[in-house]
Amino acid sequence: MLNRLIGIFCVAAMLLANGALVFREFVPRWLAGEPPQNDAMRMRPGDVRRVQYAITDSIGRAVGRSWTVSSANLAPALVVDSYTLIDGVALPDGTTPRVRLHMSLHYQADDIPEKIVLELDALSQRLTLTGEPVPPNFVFQWGLVDRRGEFTVPSDSMRALGDVFKPFDRLPGLYEGRMWRHNVLDPLTKLLPNWLGNGMYSSSVLVKVTARETIRHNGADVEAFRVEAPGAVAWVHPDGRVLRQQVELPVFGMLQLVEEPWNAESYARVRDLIFSPLEGEERRR
Repeated sequence: MLNRLIGIFCVAAMLLANGALVFREFVPRWLAGEPPQNDAMRMRPGDVRRVQYAITDSIGRAVGRSWTVSSANLAPALVVDSYTLIDGVALPDGTTPRVRLHMSLHYQADDIPEKIVLELDALSQRLTLTGEPVPPNFVFQWGLVDRRGEFTVPSDSMRALGDVFKPFDRLPGLYEGRMWRHNVLDPLTKLLPNWLGNGMYSSSVLVKVTARETIRHNGADVEAFRVEAPGAVAWVHPDGRVLRQQVELPVFGMLQLVEEPWNAESYARVRDLIFSPLEGEERRR
């Protein structure tokens, strides 16, 4: 009788544990809905939207900036150009290399890009990544010095897209509990293989709006949605502006991006930087 009770207890415990695992890990994935629509698609031809972020490390030291320019045209209908410059993060055993990431997204009527171009300059090397839809997939081709390769992801996963340094751009229409899948492009996995291993360039993560919080932004208290994803947290204004976001990266550690006023001169400088593969230094045109 005692052995039978012990057996029943063990089976019940196993079922409860498996049920908890399914509820915690799989149910949120099944309930994930459509991602926030890219409201830049509603911009009129000739409209331009500019956003700039200051980047600090885990103890508040300034380490770089990020700039995004969304331009509405006739063909393509929308171009989103993003530049991120990391001057170097001081670590106990050294300083990370200077890195510049440029990503250009081209859209037509759909919210899936018709073309993606990504360039990463670091360690005296340039990695290029280009992608375009080949239904039902999105096909990427990459190049680094004399190496070439490609990989594919489902086209639908490209409706919500960011890069490893700045996962989120604009997130309109949020509410507590909203969940969606978000694709993050991570070229560092190939450019820095000795540090980061040989992972994929792209990963799909589950994003959830977990709460509404009051944060301090530009000297004022602002109510914002808290958005969480593996390795990233963002605070988003009700109008969709991402006021602040934090990312946790191998090697670079925690980086925080905070929205700040646009500076046309700094954007022009980072856009015109040329990283020389021979000298290992950058210069301006």
